[in-house]
Amino acid sequence: MNKIRIAIADDHQIIIDGLVSLLAKYPQLDIVATANSALSMLELLKKTTVDILLTDVMMPG
Repeated sequence: MNKIRIAIADDHQIIIDGLVSLLAKYPQLDIVATANSALSMLELLKKTTVDILLTDVMMPG
């Protein structure tokens, strides 16, 4: 079975770390990218495909 590929974008590293820690408990999920800004995430998404993008609603850049 293919894992669900997830990317996380948030300007607070503690939120990213918490989500990674929480989602790591589920073997069917694979965190493939994290970013601290919208621009960084856009660059990462040019290089990899994801099934789910978790992002902060109010994030600079």
